[in-house]
Amino acid sequence: MKVLKMQHYCMCVAPVFQSGAMKKKNSPSPVDLAQRVRDAGARVTAGRVRALKCLLDAPAPLSHGEVEALLVAEDAPVLDRVTVYRILDDFVTFGLALKSTDSRGVFRFSATDRKSV
Repeated sequence: MKVLKMQHYCMCVAPVFQSGAMKKKNSPSPVDLAQRVRDAGARVTAGRVRALKCLLDAPAPLSHGEVEALLVAEDAPVLDRVTVYRILDDFVTFGLALKSTDSRGVFRFSATDRKSV
């Protein structure tokens, strides 16, 4: 199972890291992220905090698969594919993320600049 996850990670996310595009910037603390989720009106969960961190750290909008691969690469409990998609859709509903479609018809998600609703 771990080998399959690593292969998925290498295909989806590794090129972003290798290009230097996903360098860590001054990311908000988990407490700040949790407050941002709470202020938007959503229930705070570890999965939501982790997913929001991925979107905020990304240099460009991420697909569902890319977010999933980043979350799998973390040393934390794995979120299944459906849960990740629901979190991303909730972010759009609560104003924490924008959802757009790229030229191939793939949905991409990016964090909004809004701190709260």
